[in-house]
Amino acid sequence: MNLYTDTHLATAIFELFEKFNEQLVIHLSEKQSNGAVSAFIFGGCAIHLLTNVRGSDDVDIAISSAEKLDTHSLILEVDDVYYTDPVEGDKVISLDDTFNVGLPTLHPDYKERVIPLSVGNTVLHVY
Repeated sequence: MNLYTDTHLATAIFELFEKFNEQLVIHLSEKQSNGAVSAFIFGGCAIHLLTNVRGSDDVDIAISSAEKLDTHSLILEVDDVYYTDPVEGDKVISLDDTFNVGLPTLHPDYKERVIPLSVGNTVLHVY
């Protein structure tokens, strides 16, 4: 599957997740392993990564963690990312964890069918 990860919007999305990972590292104990927190992208940004069309001013995410975390507070600490869209000009994008997986119709095993976007030596793995 060919994903559109080199667009201006995609670059901004990944920058947001780098900032979120930095917040997680600051607030989690040193015992936390790689992939201790998973973020699942939904909405317009997910469509953009798949098709290179449509976008959004926020990244709809659902967070999964083995440890109880106040991810909402951590997300509030993540600064927005400013970028320049070649068509629309100056834009800003932010993380939005108010997305609820109970609202849209999702495949029951969506977590098993995800596309890894950012995994490796980070606390946060993005799908």
